[in-house]
Amino acid sequence: MDKTCLQIPAGTEIIQARAFQRNTQIKGIVIPNSVTTIGEYAFSNCTSLEAVVIPDSVKTIGDLAFCGCSSLKVIVIPNSVAEIGYGIFAGCHETLRIDSTRFRISDGLVLTDDGCRLYSCLDITHAVIPEGVKEIGNHAFSECSSLESVVIPDS
Repeated sequence: MDKTCLQIPAGTEIIQARAFQRNTQIKGIVIPNSVTTIGEYAFSNCTSLEAVVIPDSVKTIGDLAFCGCSSLKVIVIPNSVAEIGYGIFAGCHETLRIDSTRFRISDGLVLTDDGCRLYSCLDITHAVIPEGVKEIGNHAFSECSSLESVVIPDS
């Protein structure tokens, strides 16, 4: 395995807050299926981080978890994630690709409070919010300057 790829040990359930904050050597992360929570600021300012695949076991991603990951190009967020914290992608200024620039918010996800979920994701062009979402917080797409469309369901 490439030495710049971080492999979280199997059996780990929580990636604690600020666990890898400001680690500029990490380019990729392997998160095992045992992880249920990614803490706030867990990978913030990991400026070399390019790709993250979050397993189906993850239910919660904390505030600003990937904030400042300026090289992040690909992130896969499964439908299992029920809670996404404030500003998780703030400052991700590279060409962040979430399903080919189409961010699909997971079924059942609640986007509440005044948190900016996709704040400053400059390259997201389309977002799809599924049926069942009841509330989207203030500033959810603030500073997403390339955003062309958002599909909002009747719910």
